[in-house]
Amino acid sequence: MRMSNEMREIRNQLNTALDVLEEAVASQDVEKAQNMRNEVEKLKNLYAIAEKTFNDRQAMKIDDDGEKGEKGTSYNSQLFYKAVSGGNLSDDEINAMVKAKNDYKNTYTEGNKKDGGYTVPDELSEEIFSSIKSEESVRNLVGVENVNSITGTRIFRKGTANKLYNTAEASEIKAMNQAEYAPTTYKQHKFAGIMSISNELLEDSFVNFINEITSWLAEAARATENAEILYGAGGENHAQGLISTSGAYQEITAPKTLTIDFFRAVTLSIKSGYRANSSWTMNSLAFDKISALKDQNGRSFIQPDPRTPDAYMLLGYPINVYDIILTDEDNNTVILFGDAKKAYRMFTRKDLGIEFTNIGAGAFESDTLKAKGIERFDGKVFDRDALAIIRNFVVTPLSITSVNNTLGDDITEASLKNLTKAQLMELVEEFEVTGITESSTKNQIVAAILEKIYPSADSSSVANAEA
Repeated sequence: MRMSNEMREIRNQLNTALDVLEEAVASQDVEKAQNMRNEVEKLKNLYAIAEKTFNDRQAMKIDDDGEKGEKGTSYNSQLFYKAVSGGNLSDDEINAMVKAKNDYKNTYTEGNKKDGGYTVPDELSEEIFSSIKSEESVRNLVGVENVNSITGTRIFRKGTANKLYNTAEASEIKAMNQAEYAPTTYKQHKFAGIMSISNELLEDSFVNFINEITSWLAEAARATENAEILYGAGGENHAQGLISTSGAYQEITAPKTLTIDFFRAVTLSIKSGYRANSSWTMNSLAFDKISALKDQNGRSFIQPDPRTPDAYMLLGYPINVYDIILTDEDNNTVILFGDAKKAYRMFTRKDLGIEFTNIGAGAFESDTLKAKGIERFDGKVFDRDALAIIRNFVVTPLSITSVNNTLGDDITEASLKNLTKAQLMELVEEFEVTGITESSTKNQIVAAILEKIYPSADSSSVANAEA
């Protein structure tokens, strides 16, 4: 974003004032916090005036030909934020937002021309998609093609060419086998969700607002894409799942007793032309089970990849660990081997859509801004010779205690038992608990602390609320 020196200086002052305000709130200094709140508001108003002045000055500049012209205002994340948060827009900014709305209606919603939506600005979209790929995302696994239309067809070649025939001079050349081509048709599916944005967040800072939108859209899009691309049901409303689509690729049933020969046979089940870019893809439980396979010298067959830190190989092929690959209720999971980028293709709209309201969807009643994020994509099985799936691979899940949905702030018996004896003795001193010595057991110390904190007959019910 272009800005004047005055705008930069005011922005620096505003950041400093916000830091002081946060410190005052943290220290519960009400008077100082109120004074700094007033100072922040004054600086925000001053920044808005400086920004309006700068934009007006830019609009009046003379171009290289000496003719008066307006400086075009681009649609970007700053303008996007300013519009949805109710900021005062210049005429140029209003024109840019009107154009953005029309672009959204004409190219994104296609079948539905209602007002209210915007395409997420390009630089914000790039941040969102970078955030998606920075974590466990199918975008790093399969082939991804950005498309602009709601439907389309892609052609790929199947089969293997015969060798050419030995042919004498002036002799008739024999016909070789014809290449086979298979069409794949995609149709964009629309996935959407609503989030609430507090007005306090809108009043806080531009950076926090954009971070919140970026984080939310990235997390929602990543979860949706992972589920659909791996486990989509297909049909009219869903992608073809890479794992869930039965018969899409050759399937291999895992033996009850694992050997390295089995995994070697899996690699050889893929044609040599695909093996050059092949890799294993599995979840952590499958990785752990395979790592228990040892050679005659007691070394695991899973070895570190010397070319890449924190990466591993099996039989010379890289291992991708994706915990988005699920383990079912019978402790069965799947392992993929092959070139997944050739085997499967995701067709995605590069742009994301977003709509806001402060009236509908309960926004008025809750004093919030409602944001509806929209993404469109499809996924199709592509080259069916490029991948093999090992099914019914039995793993041993970890013993995990489920999350407590009624977590509170009270000190509980279960939480105290997670502390060391030294830490418990510190609490004994803090709460002035009597009757405890260095020879007391952990259970005695815990019971004494709870009795001190909850000195009544119902203390046990409070203490064990989370146990």
